[in-house]
Amino acid sequence: MEGLEKLKDLAIDVDRKYLIIGGVGVASLVALGGCYYVWRRRDRKQIDPKESLLRKDPEGSDKKTPFDTAVELKVRGNQLYKAKRYAEAIDCYTEGLSLPLCEADYSNELAVFYHNRAVAHDELKDIKAVIYDCTKALQLNKRYEKALNRRAKAYRRSGKSQLALEDATALCFLQKFENEDTIKFADSILKETSNAKAKEKYASRGRNPRLPRKAFIDSYFQSFRFDVAGAADAEMEEGEVLSGYLSASRDFHGGKFDRIVELCTEELETPGTLYAVHARLLRGTFYMLTGAVDKARADLDAVVESSEADPSQKANALIKRGSLLMQIGDAEGAKSDFNAAVAEAPNDTDVFHHRGQLSLLLGDTAEALRDFDRAVQLAPDFEQCAAQRAYCRHQRAVQSRSATADTLEAFPELQRRFPDCVEAYALHAQALSDLSRYGEADAAFVRALELEPTNATTLVHRAVLWLTWKPDPEGAVGLINKALEVDERCEFALEILGTVEMQRGNTEAAIGCFEAALDSTKSELEMVHLYTMIDAAKARLSASLSYGPIEAPLAAAFPR
Repeated sequence: MEGLEKLKDLAIDVDRKYLIIGGVGVASLVALGGCYYVWRRRDRKQIDPKESLLRKDPEGSDKKTPFDTAVELKVRGNQLYKAKRYAEAIDCYTEGLSLPLCEADYSNELAVFYHNRAVAHDELKDIKAVIYDCTKALQLNKRYEKALNRRAKAYRRSGKSQLALEDATALCFLQKFENEDTIKFADSILKETSNAKAKEKYASRGRNPRLPRKAFIDSYFQSFRFDVAGAADAEMEEGEVLSGYLSASRDFHGGKFDRIVELCTEELETPGTLYAVHARLLRGTFYMLTGAVDKARADLDAVVESSEADPSQKANALIKRGSLLMQIGDAEGAKSDFNAAVAEAPNDTDVFHHRGQLSLLLGDTAEALRDFDRAVQLAPDFEQCAAQRAYCRHQRAVQSRSATADTLEAFPELQRRFPDCVEAYALHAQALSDLSRYGEADAAFVRALELEPTNATTLVHRAVLWLTWKPDPEGAVGLINKALEVDERCEFALEILGTVEMQRGNTEAAIGCFEAALDSTKSELEMVHLYTMIDAAKARLSASLSYGPIEAPLAAAFPR
């Protein structure tokens, strides 16, 4: 039951991220310190390190054994190390390791020799030698925490971050995730590897753009009350031969998106075109949706700077450029563009609606509520914005710890005014779940799915509710699989399924889910999040193979 409770908390955290718009790492390592232990060859009895380290031979004579000589060399090496005579210390340790000692009898003691030599090599900045000696030490004693710690740091300095993460994770397992310094160290490695991989993946998406699924595109444009990107100023007669942009506009309104970029490019290559701004705005929008960030930025910049663009076109381009900046983690740049959009079109509902969504995503419910209020004032019939405003009011009450049944009163009224608005039920369900009113929340999700049975995102939200509410996760997994039948590329479904598989101990299956989700993820920040999960899961798998299944807290073993 404890594992299920942890899974519930994790699923709720992931769910919120997708609700608005859509880890702490794994491991690190720090040596626990220490004395070394001497073991008798016959009975392996532990000897107090304060007692004499010299060992008599089996007949009881005063003749020193090879081990006694090795210990003397180790003591001498330690003295030389303290005197900062590192090369001489290395020679002492090397001489001790050359003595005829049976590894089976003296594995722990020899591991200490190798580690001490690694420490001296570390002072001389010989990273390869550090890695070699720590590896030898771990071959002799795979639970040697100091060697794991030092090798992880050496791997990181040599640019082998994944190997560093695996060592750090192994140490976290050995320490049962109780050492905060170790966890922080591993987390820093995890962030480093995840950010680098996400940056490369996001850049490569621009080189290999792919149109997202139609449901996503439809949902994106539904977040605008009126998107001027696809607007046409001329009447289009049936059968008329249309220019590139007018053809693109016709396809856009007909839900055909495959040739939008091609047709807009054709328009822009036409001498004396009257639709240059229109074509750039629509093409830039679809470049953004396909992940071609640089091309999208160029088109949107051109619209913003054009003397021929009207205020509504400039505001629309600024909204989308701000969203693009948010995708790469530039929150300040996004805010600046949204503020500029307000200046361009102070009576544009979409400007306030989208700026409100940005503020809600950033956790500023006060600013978000002001913008949603203004948007609804400008367009009282904009049902999606009205639903967002109701949810924002609830979230503001949650932040101030004053959320009660009264904070949900706006939702039934919305449902009476807009009986076919999916968001009015889906957001109501989430708010009810926040107050642990799970049965009512489930009923609201059922109503949302009656209105839109093929909404994969709503199916997954309901699955997350079930993970929170019900003791058996199988029903939730069934809902997630149904969502994937509707949309096999739904990244939300894949991420939640991966989370469940991780908690079940099916690490390889979890990795497969997260990697599949990467192909549909729209933002660099989401890629960072998924790579964090992937790298954490791979490191955990590696540690489990080496050390066996070790129970670990979900929050530590699996990033959020």
